[in-house]
Amino acid sequence: MASVRQFQVTFDCPEPQRLARFWCEVLGYVAPPPPQGFATWDDAERSRPLERQGMSFACIDPSGVGPRPLFQRVPEGKVVKNRVHLDVRVGTGFVGEKRSATIEAECARLTALGAVRVRLLRADGYNESCIVMQDIEATNSASTEQGSLSMARLRARRTLREDGRMSEFPEWSVQSSTGVRFDWGPVGAQALGPQCAALVVVDVLSFTTAVSVAVEAGTRVLPYPWRDDTAAAFAAEQGAELAVGRRAVSQQQPWSLSPAALRAAPAPERLVLPSPNGSAISAAAEGIPVIAACLRNAGAVADWIIGQRWGTVEHPVAVIAAGEHWPGRATLRPAVEDWLGAAAVIAALAEHGAQALSPEASIAASGYAAVSDVRALVRDCASGRELAAGGFGADVAIAIEVETSRSVPVLVDGCFVDATCATSIH
Repeated sequence: MASVRQFQVTFDCPEPQRLARFWCEVLGYVAPPPPQGFATWDDAERSRPLERQGMSFACIDPSGVGPRPLFQRVPEGKVVKNRVHLDVRVGTGFVGEKRSATIEAECARLTALGAVRVRLLRADGYNESCIVMQDIEATNSASTEQGSLSMARLRARRTLREDGRMSEFPEWSVQSSTGVRFDWGPVGAQALGPQCAALVVVDVLSFTTAVSVAVEAGTRVLPYPWRDDTAAAFAAEQGAELAVGRRAVSQQQPWSLSPAALRAAPAPERLVLPSPNGSAISAAAEGIPVIAACLRNAGAVADWIIGQRWGTVEHPVAVIAAGEHWPGRATLRPAVEDWLGAAAVIAALAEHGAQALSPEASIAASGYAAVSDVRALVRDCASGRELAAGGFGADVAIAIEVETSRSVPVLVDGCFVDATCATSIH
């Protein structure tokens, strides 16, 4: 019989130290002591060649019992479903209300560290209930292991202070004392969202354009951050159809992120629309209305927001351009089409009386006013060329149907519905 071996669990990620610090907080682990001859890890890092600095970081169980997680930096992003995940086991041995209360309390603690609650998986006769959460860096996929509180695929809600502990975004970053604010991507949404009355998400090619087309047809759209096995399970759980990849459409599943495909397909009552950009931002926002805007409905969105008496210093609005990801990298690529869509909303808000644009929002509105041919810019930008080269030029054509839609998709009970229809919001 083989003797018991100690083992280490190694995770690939873009920011090793940040992720290791997070899991130290989650598990009660600590950073290992710095290498011999160095007073701190910072001193040790500075001694290494520049290209080797920040390559890896570990955390350890101070009691010496638990395994050692190691986080190492890699250039490529995640491209397939994770086969390894960590379950944080709480409530072991408890049942009923005591177990539920224990898991909920741990969920609240982890949320304060920057984790994001996704959903509760209820007991099914085989497995006990657990809460699926997101950690801060897209590391692990969800699990339903008995007695666990599962952590999955993280987005950063908080930043690290100099002492390595989690803290809120700094005051200078949230564009305070302004009525209309502008930023990029999931982190921008997490920074500005908690300070605002509403969040406007702009992902022109193609999430928010697809949402506008689907909502116009009467479909309730459920955003979902990932296109993997969990999306199908989520759709089944929600009693909804699932939008597949653009090239995976079929007679049985004619819906995808393609606005052209959605326009041509029968309109389902409910549709799960996975997207790593706009959908991920929409799903991450908590506690405030989320509005899907694009070039087709920028004016209508602005009208509706002003009608709610938002866009003031007292009730500010955050406009978030989703951006794209560089292929194979977990790095945001600012996208011209999303900047134009966000700028169109901001310009319309300013025209209709919104107050105190932040400098970021003000320059977007001014820039949009100087654009002579929005349609040509979107057709010729990198994302437009990419879709056209892939055979999806019709999606670009729909995206540049500037100001043709009066629908205002607002996220209500997890679904985007048209806020201009009196019966939609309840």
